[in-house]
Amino acid sequence: MRPATRGLCAGLLAAVAACSASGASDETRPPGPDDLDDGGAPVVDGAPDGDAGPEIDPDADRPLVCGDAGFCETKLPASDVGKPLALQGVWSVAPNDVWSVTAEGFVLHYDGTSWKTDYRATYPLTAVWATAAGVWVGGEGGPILHKPAGGAWTFLDIDHGTRVRAISGTSDDDVWFASDDGLVDHYDGTTLSAYPFDVPDLRIMTIAARAGRGVFAAGYVSADPEYVYEPQPFLFELTPAGAVTFNPTLEEYYGFLPVSLEVTDAPDDEQRIFLFGYMDYGEFREVRYARLGPESAVALEDLKQPVKDEPVYGSPFDPEAPYAIWVRSPVDVVMPYAEDFRFAYLYRLNASGHTVGSLGMGSGFVPRRVAGVHGNAVDTWLVGDGFALKGATP
Repeated sequence: MRPATRGLCAGLLAAVAACSASGASDETRPPGPDDLDDGGAPVVDGAPDGDAGPEIDPDADRPLVCGDAGFCETKLPASDVGKPLALQGVWSVAPNDVWSVTAEGFVLHYDGTSWKTDYRATYPLTAVWATAAGVWVGGEGGPILHKPAGGAWTFLDIDHGTRVRAISGTSDDDVWFASDDGLVDHYDGTTLSAYPFDVPDLRIMTIAARAGRGVFAAGYVSADPEYVYEPQPFLFELTPAGAVTFNPTLEEYYGFLPVSLEVTDAPDDEQRIFLFGYMDYGEFREVRYARLGPESAVALEDLKQPVKDEPVYGSPFDPEAPYAIWVRSPVDVVMPYAEDFRFAYLYRLNASGHTVGSLGMGSGFVPRRVAGVHGNAVDTWLVGDGFALKGATP
């Protein structure tokens, strides 16, 4: 390994001078007191890159609705320009402890009754992971944000300034971060260290961990590094000695692009990993998933489309939008599916196959671009462009 260690600035965010002395730049640091307006939060000019936000009517007085699958809208704060927020992910620690992040830089917390803005960043946020001990947040080119339970926001300065795509861990002193440049970083409770892979042009798409079951990362190498073209999939177990190929047979499935994975609690080691992705044929793609062990045969199962049993046509898969899944167990997998303005469905995979339920909300509202799904034994959350839907966990 080539550890590239960065220190953790342990003070409050207001003490940004101390953090700057350790190498944090003014361009990427979390805002300090000089950045605060009268409301005590940094001013953010709407969504990034000139995007006005989700194209949803931001009528604050519109009644919240419940849908066919038992999910109900919850009221979200509005962006600075009055538009609905674009939620990028969700993580539920408990029914009264749920976290989400938005493209506008909001860190949102649900306390069992309502959503509140817990922090405001000056850059888009893209990933969130939490435990009862604290919450971790990453985004576009900025530092990694951390808030211990009952404490204040601090940050870790990450050397490579690309987007944090995914965060996972087994505890607050074993946290992993996957970035768009193909690198993985590990925080051990004291330092943040780069975790290299000996595969040229590898792009890590997803990372997941479970205590007692290991830490895993999946990605691909493209025939053309500039584009997703004839991808070759890779699945690694991350160990103290380095990245170890978990199931080499998967690498023979050219064209399969892994985008989401979860580590299961299955006693059967051959179902330790649930892997979701696409077969990329250039002009169209087909949904695939697999349950994998270190020596299991790879069987890429087809997830049929809910309305028409044929491939999804259009441009090649866009790796900027990883698919949301929540694996409660190897035989209980929740996967939302939404397409443009017409329909949205919720898949539940079980031992005998899968069920499909409509996410139709009525009132002309379709929860499109579902960016995150997670839950607990009581509630299941679906979030995306302009919505956070709460439903009962079966």
